[in-house]
Amino acid sequence: MYFNGLKLLIIWAHPGIFSTVVYKPLMKIKVITKNNDQTENFEVELCAIYDNYGVLKEMQIQNDSALYFYQKALSLKEKLNDKVGIPYSLNHIAGVYLILKKFSKAKVYYDQAYEKRIKLRDQIGIAENQ
Repeated sequence: MYFNGLKLLIIWAHPGIFSTVVYKPLMKIKVITKNNDQTENFEVELCAIYDNYGVLKEMQIQNDSALYFYQKALSLKEKLNDKVGIPYSLNHIAGVYLILKKFSKAKVYYDQAYEKRIKLRDQIGIAENQ
């Protein structure tokens, strides 16, 4: 769907609640929500969108873009205090730094993820960090 020459993606989050994402190449994604009471739920879903888009960018070897979207997801997860999701975002970011051969930066993010997973006793996540 297009509006004023911009590609629109309608995201149905819950029955009766929708969001419109305006996609502008090489620019920020502008998000318009229809129900301010559902903002937190929308932000949770937006975290997944950012993570998935980061994965797509990483697969396309657009590492700077992948890093951008992984960091957007991390920021939202921190805002929402998503204790389980934060270490996954930290691992995504560390993985991109490994690809970029920025090993010391990667280690910082892996160590942060590991520390958070130890506190959560997240055995599966700890295995991902090994």
